[in-house]
Amino acid sequence: MSQALPIIEARHQEEADEICEQLRAAGIKCGAALMPDRTSATAWLRSLGPGADKLYVFVHEDDVERARVVLAERLRL
Repeated sequence: MSQALPIIEARHQEEADEICEQLRAAGIKCGAALMPDRTSATAWLRSLGPGADKLYVFVHEDDVERARVVLAERLRL
């Protein structure tokens, strides 16, 4: 069974919804979720309170390459 992998970071829920609509139009199932920001040098600050999470759009690992093709223009930004 494949697992869901983050494909792109969204700035807000509306952007995540827009990205998912684009992926779903191409037949790719997706979802969005807040995840801890592990890439930040100050990621340890998340233990001090909310606000250190990032919103990611996820797709199944089997769909990662197709999703990258669908989102190619957005990923170049």
